Amino acid sequence: MHLAKHSASASAIALTVIILARPTPSQSNVYPAPSLVEIRPNPPVVGYPVRITLHHPLLDVSAGQLQWRYTDSSHWHTMIGCQLTLSEVSEKPLHLEFRLRDSQGRLSAPLEIYRTPVRPTPQLWVISTEPAEGPTFGQPFRINLVAQSPLSRPVQLEWRRAGQTTWQGLAQPALTLNEVSTLQLQLEFRARDADGLASPPLRQSWSVNPLMRSYPVARRAGLASNVPLHALALVPRTDAVLVGGDRGFLALLDLTTGQAYLLTGHHPEKTVWNVAAVRTSRDELLGLSASDDGTAILWDLRKRAPRTVFQDHLGAVTAVAFSPDGLFAFTGGRDGLCLMRDTETGKIVQKMQVGPNAICALRSWSGGDNIFLAVGHSAGFFSIWDARAGKALAYQVADVEQVWALAISCDLRLLTIGRLPYVRHWRYLDNKIQHVFDLTPQPLPQELRWHVQQLFTGVAFTPDGQYALACDTAGRLTLWRTDNGSLLHTFSLPAGNAADSSFGFSAVEIRPDGQSAITADRQGFVRLWFIGERP
Repeated sequence: MHLAKHSASASAIALTVIILARPTPSQSNVYPAPSLVEIRPNPPVVGYPVRITLHHPLLDVSAGQLQWRYTDSSHWHTMIGCQLTLSEVSEKPLHLEFRLRDSQGRLSAPLEIYRTPVRPTPQLWVISTEPAEGPTFGQPFRINLVAQSPLSRPVQLEWRRAGQTTWQGLAQPALTLNEVSTLQLQLEFRARDADGLASPPLRQSWSVNPLMRSYPVARRAGLASNVPLHALALVPRTDAVLVGGDRGFLALLDLTTGQAYLLTGHHPEKTVWNVAAVRTSRDELLGLSASDDGTAILWDLRKRAPRTVFQDHLGAVTAVAFSPDGLFAFTGGRDGLCLMRDTETGKIVQKMQVGPNAICALRSWSGGDNIFLAVGHSAGFFSIWDARAGKALAYQVADVEQVWALAISCDLRLLTIGRLPYVRHWRYLDNKIQHVFDLTPQPLPQELRWHVQQLFTGVAFTPDGQYALACDTAGRLTLWRTDNGSLLHTFSLPAGNAADSSFGFSAVEIRPDGQSAITADRQGFVRLWFIGERP
């Protein structure tokens, strides 16, 4: 009896323990959270249905049901199966919670899903360009695109230039421009799906590299390495340029073929400082070169052979020029003497003692039967001469040290450069030189100011005289308007060259079309630049 009672009490105690140990609905999160299988579409699309598929191991044995709610709601909805379909997605972020509840009321950890809906229009991206560094003027350029419809519809890519109203279709997800023809390339792209839904225009802009072509002249002429260049002259009405540099280097470069032809005659250890070229009234193509070896050579450029060697200066010959008709040649030397010669006979027809120091630059023009000559001097002045009479007409101090290059416009304005950090603009009128204003360049970047000396080395007018272009030792080309001195563009040598002034520009010429310029530099390259796009 007592034993039976004791056994019954023990059973009751055990039953109580079992009941107390059974989990209750308040003891949640005993199961892992459901896992996300798929959201379709992903991301959800505004105004369209979205289907969310989940999985939980207990669903495989029908041991529970999924529940869901919006995170800002306290009410849980029961799902049938493992999929939830919302009939229409709003523009608000889609923020949902999911959990599993078993038949005993036990709960899983919640699964939180957050998605930002997108509009149903196609999406479009530029993924790369060829070349990767961007477009170069006159060269091909390819833009690679990728597009997709949030609704998985086929899409058609279209493009247009900024400012145009008509869209053009693309047969593939890329646009190839055979030739870039502006300095600022501005394009628009869009994607349109089969139902006519179109993405907003994707606007893309690239600054175009104006460097059209580079010629390693010495290598093109057959030498093993490039030679630093110092002198450059256009050969009129041809696609050729005459260039000179270190180690007696002189060559005629064909810009069309890229072929360079050596002109041998100067001492191979002396520098060719200056060159000139002309088409004479007799239709001859003549060249003229000045060297440290004390000679100036008159060249027949068609034959690529010397015609006459001039040796009348004491010391180096530092500057040369032709009269506009090519009938006369001018040479200036370190002796301060300028000699005028007949190009047919080679005879000296006039001597002009400009000063006691070196002549750095010569430029000529015609006025009636007269030939006028502008002379830049190492003492920091320039002067205007009546060449036939050998008479100085005007004199002007222009720099603190020397005037090593100058240019003359069609309406008798002049540009001079030297040690000063700007280009000086002058007008010659009634035998007087008047200062107009100075053309100031863009400041060098801060990181270059400490180790690059920015000195202008070449300057030129456009044929109409409306613009001025100058090059410098920092590897920059600067373009100004000449009516008000406003700076229009600053172009630079390829990356890395401007960090050392020994690799900067040495000379510049503007071609007769006024749209392109030719430079020579200390890396040994002649380069062709587009400068024609102006406000």
